[in-house]
Amino acid sequence: MLTIHQLGRIVDGYKMDFSLHQIVCGRNRKNIKLIESATNTAIYFPPPFSPAYAYCPPHAQRRDYEQIIITGESPQAIEAAKYKLHDNQVRIRLYVRDVQIPSAKIDSILLTRMDKVRKIVEVNGSYIMFPALGSRSTLVRVQGLESLHIERTIRELMALVSFLDHILGRRCILTSSTGRSVLHGHLVDHAAGRPSTSEPGRHQDYARRHLC
Repeated sequence: MLTIHQLGRIVDGYKMDFSLHQIVCGRNRKNIKLIESATNTAIYFPPPFSPAYAYCPPHAQRRDYEQIIITGESPQAIEAAKYKLHDNQVRIRLYVRDVQIPSAKIDSILLTRMDKVRKIVEVNGSYIMFPALGSRSTLVRVQGLESLHIERTIRELMALVSFLDHILGRRCILTSSTGRSVLHGHLVDHAAGRPSTSEPGRHQDYARRHLC
């Protein structure tokens, strides 16, 4: 244990498999809030999707993504919090389901949509185990305490994938009201087969409004 004298708090850690962190927290962190309230402690979990990001700068040391930090006013309070965490952990009975998602979509989600994924798992009390960024793997594992929550998680995740398909499709080509197309932000004249220079302002505004 480590004591922070300026704050009058004691700091200790507890290790748990990272894939169980969100499950133990419960829907909207309900379980953790109850433990913190009962033991007068604060419990800090590492970022839930750290294993998917394998990069580490030179001479840097990655945080142990299984280490949970607990702070409290006394060793007894911290031990009580550890006991409750362990009790919740051993009671877990997991339901697991695997889904296939194109690797390019997985990388896009990992780079741009993790805020949406975090909301999905927090609301459903589930966990989505992504492969490492850039690994080209297509297997995604979803686990939770109830099959209903897993189905909801998968449905919302696949809706996010479909949204990315829609956005990427719109970025490739958009058809304007004049029958011309906007390709990567450039107006294309189909008759001439080359970028059009006519009416640039109006069509550039159209592309800016509709391209994400």
